[in-house]
Amino acid sequence: MKELRKRNNQIDVARGIAILIVILGHSFYSLDAPLNRIILSFHMPLFFFLSGLLGKTAAETRMSFGAFFIKKIRTILLPQILLGVISYCYYAVFTIVIKGGNIYDIDLMYQFWRYWFLQVLFVTEIVFFILSKFINVKKILSTVVIIVICMICTMIIVDFAFFPDESPFYLNVTPMALMFYSSGFALKPVLVKEDIGRRASLFGKLVIIILTSCLLAVVALHNSSVTMYNNNYGNIFLFFISSFCGIATVWFVSDLLRNSKALIWCGKNSIVIYVWQFSLTQFFKNIVEMIFVRMAIHISEFFMTLFVFIVCVLVVIPIVIFSNRFIPELYGKKRIN
Repeated sequence: MKELRKRNNQIDVARGIAILIVILGHSFYSLDAPLNRIILSFHMPLFFFLSGLLGKTAAETRMSFGAFFIKKIRTILLPQILLGVISYCYYAVFTIVIKGGNIYDIDLMYQFWRYWFLQVLFVTEIVFFILSKFINVKKILSTVVIIVICMICTMIIVDFAFFPDESPFYLNVTPMALMFYSSGFALKPVLVKEDIGRRASLFGKLVIIILTSCLLAVVALHNSSVTMYNNNYGNIFLFFISSFCGIATVWFVSDLLRNSKALIWCGKNSIVIYVWQFSLTQFFKNIVEMIFVRMAIHISEFFMTLFVFIVCVLVVIPIVIFSNRFIPELYGKKRIN
């Protein structure tokens, strides 16, 4: 049990790194900033891949479809609803107080619908659960077939635009998400159970991190900016390369930092942090920009971004601690007495 706990710690550390990368990416003022282009090229595939590492088949969950469906509503869609409430409240205050507008100018449904990741994760896990009832998803051949079908579906969707960018539950993104989720699940025996990171030397890990991160940067900057929510991948093959390079980099970095309590905490609370960071980053970006403009201080966008990122991280920590302690039900968690 102790060994299993340590392996799970590495996944939590990887998730912690991933959510910090998300906050950093959302702190940028431009999608085309070089570092943000690198982040966009892999950060959401990383989350789906890590979710796949934690994924279970229908047999492993020992749950009926109905029970599994209700569980995912509680643990994924409930935080999505909270995210919509927070977003609506923020934009209501911003529209009325800052812009002097009318609350009726805010599209209520859009505030609940505009954030796509949890919706796609919900659909992806439901689809994977159903697939595991009919095929042996643990077989390599099954995984290859799923990945190939997902890639074909994605290319068809991208080329022919069958779905609008913001389709119900962002179904246009599900094939790509399922591909990374299935890849994570398929590699679970190697990455988690066999723990190849422990068998590699420190020098070997550093070499892998340097090589994958350098290749990630080169490929991501050569490709156009990626926005996964609308299947905008630029060159899709370059996107695959950058995604798996980013995943490999984070995985081996998390192996080196697997005992980091701060990152483990961030990983365990990644969905809670995700829920709050949208409004926080937007708020502090507006505040920072307003302050520097009014004070006529010329500062680079990178340092403004870094300042916003640090402030958001410092602010989100007490929010997560407080809400976990007193209102965990908002995130689908059970209260611990």
